Amino acid sequence: TAAITTYDFGGTNVLQADSFTYCLTEPGTYNLKITSLGKNGCKGIYDFPVPIVVWPKPHSDFNWTPDVVTTSDNQITFNPMSKYGPITSMNWIFSGTGISGYDSTNVKNPQRTFEDAGKFPIMLIQRTDHGCIDSVIKIIEVMEDMNVFIPNSFTPNGDGLNDVFNVKGLGFKQEGFSMELFDRWGHSMFFSKDVTKGWDGTVKGVIAQDGVYIYKIRAVGINGEGRKEYTGHVTLMK
Repeated sequence: TAAITTYDFGGTNVLQADSFTYCLTEPGTYNLKITSLGKNGCKGIYDFPVPIVVWPKPHSDFNWTPDVVTTSDNQITFNPMSKYGPITSMNWIFSGTGISGYDSTNVKNPQRTFEDAGKFPIMLIQRTDHGCIDSVIKIIEVMEDMNVFIPNSFTPNGDGLNDVFNVKGLGFKQEGFSMELFDRWGHSMFFSKDVTKGWDGTVKGVIAQDGVYIYKIRAVGINGEGRKEYTGHVTLMK
């Protein structure tokens, strides 16, 4: 009767036991050597005749493009990745999409649209040709895009209606905002970095002539992304 039985899988994977459950955590091929030492000092060595092959999990991962996602992005493309393969099947589970708020697909590079801002978990499950399965969950943050309204005309006649040319909308912040107006010869008529301050149609206290003026507006999204520049024409009519 053996007093001590040693199981050597190679390297540091060595243990002594009579009956056991052991997990080989690293992929590879292991040659098991069993050594028994009897109470009388007799020693026996047995080489397990069949190598033990541990196939790796895929080590799943994924990313998406564009990196920064807003509610105005028509299609977000998801790209699967794996450390080991080949990958024979995959399944995506999305939240924040579909009529019910979630859906799934086995397409390799699915595309999805997010209409609502928020943080949504996305899961990818992959299987290798040896049946090894791995999954990964990531959170995609969908940010509210800028919704900018720029009027095409204004009437600075003092009647309290549409007297000032200014910008309205959602999703942009004070920092990084600027607005400048030019006449048709490119002369600057008005400049402001205050989103609440519009052009009242005057230049150095004198009302400008009726006509078409060029605006250049820069805005930055509340989330710090989505820097945009708007250039166009506005008509001044007294």
